This record gives sequence, C-alpha cells and structure tokens, in this order.
Amino acid sequence: MRKKIVQALLTGVMAACLAASFAACSSGGEESKFDVLVTFNYNVSHLLDAVSCKTQYLGLKKGGIAVAPGDPRLGIKFESGEVEQKYIDGWYLAVTDEEGHPLDVDGDFFRNDKDGNAIKTDAEGYLLAPDGETYLNTAEDKRLFLSPLGLLSQEEDDEPFSMTSRGFVNSLDGKTAILDGEGNPLRVTRVEVALDTSAKWNFAGNRVEEDVTLYAHYIDMPYIRVLDAVTGTELKQYFGTVGEMAFDPGASEYPRKDGYTLYGLYENAVQTYEEAADSETFAFNSYRYPSAEDIGENGFPVKTVYAFFLEGVWNIARTPSQFASALSTANARIWLDCDIEYTSEFSGANKVFNGEVNGNNHTVKGISVDRTATRYDPTETGFGIFGRLGAAAYIHDITFEDATYKFSAAFSSNYHLGLLAGVAEEGARIERVRISGTLELAAIADKGRLSYGKLIGTDRGAVITDTTDGNITLIEPPEPEQEQQDQ
Repeated sequence: MRKKIVQALLTGVMAACLAASFAACSSGGEESKFDVLVTFNYNVSHLLDAVSCKTQYLGLKKGGIAVAPGDPRLGIKFESGEVEQKYIDGWYLAVTDEEGHPLDVDGDFFRNDKDGNAIKTDAEGYLLAPDGETYLNTAEDKRLFLSPLGLLSQEEDDEPFSMTSRGFVNSLDGKTAILDGEGNPLRVTRVEVALDTSAKWNFAGNRVEEDVTLYAHYIDMPYIRVLDAVTGTELKQYFGTVGEMAFDPGASEYPRKDGYTLYGLYENAVQTYEEAADSETFAFNSYRYPSAEDIGENGFPVKTVYAFFLEGVWNIARTPSQFASALSTANARIWLDCDIEYTSEFSGANKVFNGEVNGNNHTVKGISVDRTATRYDPTETGFGIFGRLGAAAYIHDITFEDATYKFSAAFSSNYHLGLLAGVAEEGARIERVRISGTLELAAIADKGRLSYGKLIGTDRGAVITDTTDGNITLIEPPEPEQEQQDQ
C-alpha cells in the first residue's frame, strides 16, 4: 500500500484530460485523490542545497498526460529547480536494479554522512547498514523504511520522518535528531541517480498508466572557456544564459597569470606578440550563447577563447590618454601597442621617471607642451617629455614625431631642459629612440642658470645608443631686457 504523502497537493484545473495538482514542498498530511502520481525528482542532492524543494508531485487520472514543470497551464507557482550554472535538458526514468530500485551513477543508492559508504535497501525497502547485511536501525532498535518517493519512516509507522536541508533525519516532532545504532545523528543523502538517457520523457505524448518517478537531467549551462594560448591551460569559465548575448565581465574578471600581463583574448591560439597583433580578437558582447536547439550529445557546445599574455607586468597603452596616464607613475612599465597622436596638450611624464617604455617601434606624434616654471618648482627641476630619467629608466624602440616643447621661466633657478628629458641620470638607458620637433626657450629670467640641450638638458652618464638629435630644432632664448633675480 502506498505510503501517505506528506506533501499537500494543491488542486488545479488543467486543459483536456489533465486533472492535476502540485505541491512545492512538505507541508502537511493529505492523501492523493488521483489515480496515478508523477513524481518529479530534481536529482540535485549531489549539488548540495541548490534547490530548496528537491521533489514535487503531479496527480493525474489514469491515462492522463503529464505536464512538464514550468508549463504555464499549471496556473500555480512551481519550484523552478534552477541550479547555478546548470540547465535541465529533459526528464528521464532512472536506471534500476532487478527489483526496480533506482541506482546512482556509481551503482549505489544512498550514502551515510559518517563514513561515505553506500547505503542500500533490502527487497522490501528497509535500509541496510554499510556491510549490506544488517539493518541500519535507530537508537530504539527500529528499522528504517525508505519509500519509493525517497521518504524515511520508522518500522511499523506510516508517518515519515522529516529531514533538514542538509539531509539529517528528525523525529516526528521535527526537532529531535534520529540517531543511528552508534549514537551518531543519522544523515542519509541520495547521490545522483543514474538516468536512462536513451529515452527522454515526452510530455506531449506519453500517457501515465501507473505511478512514475521522473528525474531531472542537468547539463552545464553554455559557457565560454578561456585557455592560455601558449600552454593550453584552462584559466577561466564564463557561464551565460541559454540563447542570450554574452556580456563583458570587465577587466577585473578577466583571466590572470602570475608574472604576466593579459594582452588580449583571441579566436585562435596565437603564440607570439607579433602574431597576436595581427589576429582576430574575441569580444564578449558580440557572442551569443547557444540555444536549446544546439544541445548535442555532450551538452551545449563550448566556446573556446585564447588568452595571450606578455611576460612581466605592463601598462598597455593604446590611446594617448592611456600613455599619458601610465607616464604619471614613476616606476611604470609601458607597452606602447600602436601609433598614437595627440591633438591636445600633453601633460608630461612624472618629474622623475624610473620605469620602462617599450615603444615596439611605434610612433607618438604631436606631443605639445607649453610650460612656465614657477618659484614652487624644486631646484634641479628637469623639463621635457620626461622631466628626469632616473637611474632605472629605460626608453627604447620608440619614435616621437613633431614634438614641441615651449619653456619659459620668470624666476632664476637651476633648470634643465631637453626635448626628450631635462636630466638623464647615470644608469638610465635610451636605445633606438627617434625624435623630431622643436624645443623653444622663451623668456628666461637667468639664462646662465639654465642647462639645456636638444635631446637631453643635462646628461649625467646615461647610456644612449642608436639615438640622435639631428631632427630637433632648438630656438634659443632671447636676451632679457632686464635681468630678474629670484627674491
């Protein structure tokens, strides 16, 4: 005889021959009024507490057609069974043993929290201990009965025990934990049921002639996986919504690699910077996740994207503002990724720059600075595209085209002025730099205290190779009408 069903069945009126009712979760003791019962088991206890109500029911007249969960004809709220990053692609019957008991994917039934061993039942449905021979009894030496619906009850008692959200079994008062024979709280949790995926349940045609339990089959939601383009290592997964456009997660959520800088995401596994620079990039907001019609034998097709990294920590500059912003950090390592052109005044580099600029043979065009020194500028101030190149500075493989720097000083001080840098300290390196433009010395209060040169104002031992100042025009300062001294 069928055990009493704890779940309350809420009566609803269905179209055609569908007289049905559902219950969201356990709520009281009313016996079914229908001929047959369809049990929807979300089969998710192996996914922890992802769904609050793991089993729901549909009552039918014999020979009726079941309606899938979520069908709008139900007219009542129904637990969605949604699990993060999972998608229900259909409902299936379980793989069973000879006695009709459902098997899990490992060929077992249930597991006990204490030792993780499988818990099985005898032919009548009483739980066996892990040895498979003795019964798993309560502290009162009562056997535990497992109904086909997955409900536990005590021997000779029709009322099922309640369970906590984590699977611990409570007594009938709903508060006291049931103990196993060793005095431990009993926790019996169904693991993932093995499904006969050869025949998905057809809700449009299959008629229900007897009680049946259908199990949800979950597959991974469609996702984008990102691989390291060089090593092939998987770095990140971005799950999406079926059939919808992807959204850009933002730089903070992009894949990372210790000691490297992400250069870009690509459709193909590029292997070098040169190859990456000429390859098709991947854009999240241009990609649509697969729809339900795209599900194949292995689930949704997976979009593979490749991440290419630059060795080291770099500030990648692709715009004038990015280049200027990076220069404001004294120890920045700047990777110029393309030619850029300034159409507004350039703010200049940090007063002391100790970083690296790798121009990658690109050109910075149109830098323009009009600077007037003030009494608040510190002594030994350097003026130029780079104010002062510190001992660790390294500028290489870059062209500055049509740069102009106009300088004036109303106060007498030790100023250093050069189109590239006002001062280059010993240890600074300048390699393969091409520069053209104009350095103009306008009104100068005390020309005698001004150190200037076309390329570098004051060179204190920098290593300069394959770099010349032949394309720089120097406009000397006019003689002041009246010498002014710093007060």
